Amino acid sequence: MKMPNFRLSETQATASVVFGTLAIAALIVLSAVVLKNFNTQTWTILFKETSTFGKYRKILVFLFATVSAMLGVAAVTMGFKTLGHKRNTKQSRSFLGMAAGGVALALAPVLLFMWIMRAEAIIIKVD
Repeated sequence: MKMPNFRLSETQATASVVFGTLAIAALIVLSAVVLKNFNTQTWTILFKETSTFGKYRKILVFLFATVSAMLGVAAVTMGFKTLGHKRNTKQSRSFLGMAAGGVALALAPVLLFMWIMRAEAIIIKVD
């Protein structure tokens, strides 16, 4: 399989869209992990540390926040780099990748901060 030529602006614009789409997908998974069992009355995120999903929930939050932010940085960088080139015939891909990466880059820290500030473990009394 032949590797794509990343010196071409069209290839970078397409890669920007791919990275932006992956960043949005990671952001959706991050929001699902963070907002599971979100209590709107007390504005807390409840989780049980002894459950199967609860053991790995903290790790998943930090992992998906990092992945979403890094892919967002890559999408914004590649999209911005190719946005004004005369040879780039796919300007819309550059803009779309840059916009998707920017959204992921803006919302991932918000969800991470929300998890850090509002997550509370459920304490179970063992007899």
